[in-house]
Amino acid sequence: MPATSPQLGLPRVGVVMARLIVDEEDRGIKPFVVWFNDGKEMNKGITSMVLLRRAGSKPLDHCITTFNHVRLQKSALLGDLQKPMDLRESFHSTIWRVSVGTLALATTLVPILKRSAFVAGKYSLRRHVNRPPNGSQPIVSFRTQHGPILHALAQVAVYEHYTDETVCNFVDMRLDIRVRQGIAAAFEAVLANDVQSSLFALSERCGAQGLFEYNNIIESQLEARGISIAEGDALVLCIRLASELILGRYSLPPAGNQQSLLARYEKCLFQYCCRLRARIDGDHRDDTFNTDVLPRCQALVEAIGYRMAYEAAQKAQVPPDLQNSFEARVVLQNSGWFTENIGLDMQAMLDMELRAMDSILPRLEQLLDSTDAEQYCTAPILSDQSWVRFISSLKTYRGNGSFNAQKGNSTLAAKI
Repeated sequence: MPATSPQLGLPRVGVVMARLIVDEEDRGIKPFVVWFNDGKEMNKGITSMVLLRRAGSKPLDHCITTFNHVRLQKSALLGDLQKPMDLRESFHSTIWRVSVGTLALATTLVPILKRSAFVAGKYSLRRHVNRPPNGSQPIVSFRTQHGPILHALAQVAVYEHYTDETVCNFVDMRLDIRVRQGIAAAFEAVLANDVQSSLFALSERCGAQGLFEYNNIIESQLEARGISIAEGDALVLCIRLASELILGRYSLPPAGNQQSLLARYEKCLFQYCCRLRARIDGDHRDDTFNTDVLPRCQALVEAIGYRMAYEAAQKAQVPPDLQNSFEARVVLQNSGWFTENIGLDMQAMLDMELRAMDSILPRLEQLLDSTDAEQYCTAPILSDQSWVRFISSLKTYRGNGSFNAQKGNSTLAAKI
């Protein structure tokens, strides 16, 4: 994945993780500073094979990079030659800043969702359909059209404050580093899944227009997928975090309100996973742990993230209807659990969503404008004027010929 090829005369340098062997003794994986190229030519022993463009990615030349007897200066080693007492712990200590990247990249999902909601919302307000006998009406008036947009705007409101809360906790040096890394992992896990789900729905609500990169949404979908993998695949982070929580190695900040729906959902999932663990004779690398616990790790970590996000929104006094929309969406996504454990039937869950949406809908345009996303949107479907400009810029073929197409005994005259 790293971009290592010579591009535009820009020299490239990177940190390479490699195993250090001294006098045939394995001293663990260490970081080395390595110059890949001088902007024109690769360094001796280094090969960079440029991959085809990744869908949705514009600026980076992703490469497969290999090394064959590359000689380095002694100063290239970051650290010392000594063998650490615990090789695994030393490696995790070396790469601790990966969690910084995890958090930093995940924060970009909020503006991505803002831009996509703005495009889908403005397009839905602009596009009309005929509806006799009252003439035309905007497609945004249909619940199936404005529903995903309203949910996305509620997510934006909640996740903005969740971002602020997460960053504050992550930089709090009083917290155990593992707790800080866990907070970042939960943040990425819940945003990566929830934002991608919304982006898919927003793209669909734009019909065929949602499939074109120039309309911003599917482009954002592809970027969001890349973010969910970069700096640690979200699923892998969930497995590690949930396993350590279940094993009792540390714990994340508890719920402020233990009786809220999302706090009860989190607590029940955690207790269920702990019961599964208690029935396993072996350790967490046992096959039974693999089959029974691992598939539930992502759901558990996402439940933690949902609860943290909801409490951050409450603390920041986000409008109650936006909070309720966020809560209703989580409940509906996990309806089976809430029916089985809380006694909510499907109609009660749908009524939660209905009340929230009915309250938010009159403020739709206001909420779209408050995202401040317009200056970052280039989608031609935003307005009639931008659509006309876009159409006039397209390469055009105009018909000026006449020809016949033969089919059986009939002749079809076509003039384009």
